[in-house]
Amino acid sequence: MKQFLLIFISIFLSSFVNSTIMDSTHEKKIGDDTVAMLWSSGEIIKDIELQIYLKKIGKGLLQAGNLHNKNYDFYLILNNEVNAFASWYGIIGINSGLMLFSENESELASILAHEISHVSNNHLSRFLEKNSNHDLLLLGGIAASILINNTDASQAILSGTIANNLQNQINYTREHEWEADRSAFKLISSSKYDPSGLATFFKKLIDKNDDREFLRTHPLSINRVSDNFAQYKESGKSYKNSSSYKFLKAKLYYDLNKKIIDSSSPEVRNYSEAYKFFLNKRYINAKNSIDKLLKISPSPHVYILAGRIYAMLDTNEFVEFFNKAYKLDHKEEANYYLAESYSKRGEFKKALKVLKVFSRVTEVNPITNILLSDIYVNLNNVPRSQFQVGESLLKQKRYQQAISFFNQVMNSTSEESLYQIAKSKVSDVENQLKIYREIN
Repeated sequence: MKQFLLIFISIFLSSFVNSTIMDSTHEKKIGDDTVAMLWSSGEIIKDIELQIYLKKIGKGLLQAGNLHNKNYDFYLILNNEVNAFASWYGIIGINSGLMLFSENESELASILAHEISHVSNNHLSRFLEKNSNHDLLLLGGIAASILINNTDASQAILSGTIANNLQNQINYTREHEWEADRSAFKLISSSKYDPSGLATFFKKLIDKNDDREFLRTHPLSINRVSDNFAQYKESGKSYKNSSSYKFLKAKLYYDLNKKIIDSSSPEVRNYSEAYKFFLNKRYINAKNSIDKLLKISPSPHVYILAGRIYAMLDTNEFVEFFNKAYKLDHKEEANYYLAESYSKRGEFKKALKVLKVFSRVTEVNPITNILLSDIYVNLNNVPRSQFQVGESLLKQKRYQQAISFFNQVMNSTSEESLYQIAKSKVSDVENQLKIYREIN
């Protein structure tokens, strides 16, 4: 429920402008606010492999559908509910519960395609056009009240007719859901994924019949399921799961449940065992499990886990595993864990070299900036550490906090070049915030 409060607040913020003239600046501000709130809440899963994996699926769908006229970004959210959302400025979130509920990569990709379609069809803007500012203010007031840590007050606010009003406001109309399904099917059909994914996912939801969150926020019917299956039969297309899906789903399951996922796949079992042993610092056992897996599944995620395990043993072989993952186009993940492994071995200069070179040519994930910050701390370079925290906060759209850290850099550094870069960052962010203030 907390996660969707962010969307309620986003809609509330948009009530301060005329919904019929919502422009890209308004939309970007609300999108930035949503991203900032997600990061601040701690609900974004801070795992570089999982986040990049989801972004790759999303970007692949956008490329397949030639959807380049809008901004999109994708986040894996720490939430057990089987749900997903699309917010302003193309901010799309997939719950960890949904990824674990999915049975194959096509189902996961189909839900991403469905949420992408809400954005590409301008459903949020069309929703606003049908609602008065009075209703939006009511919605915002309720959302703000939910923030109060008072159970009785929250229950009272969400009871009776107010709760009904809230539900009517936040649910997409059935018309929008049908349209998103149709657009998602076309998008999936143009990609490498199996178009049956949306139909099989929806069918499982209805078969479970347990009032899942997805059904409450995405009205679903037998007719929609039948329609999706009918479209699938016409396509005659199939798709086999990638190794990324099965291994990262197993990783996510263990992270959240601290036990191995139930799977008939020997590869998944070996990966899960190796990962469990690694996290519990039983490195010899982890090596035995990963060695078995390396013989039958030379996947980039297997190479990454092998590198992390071997790095904790008295050997230099670990570097080659990360190099193999890098060559299989998992560059940031490989560099991140290579640097992390060097750090765990106390080789901080080597760790810094890996990420410093990479970050100069690639805009890295905010999670990578935090690792860089930690490395600089261990090298006693506080200004550079502060700068990396500022960079991470900037990418998280937490602009005021970013300014604070860049100011700290300016006050502590003796490097003129770093001072000027931090000063430029502060100026750019303040200009952006000024633009945002003017539209209110």
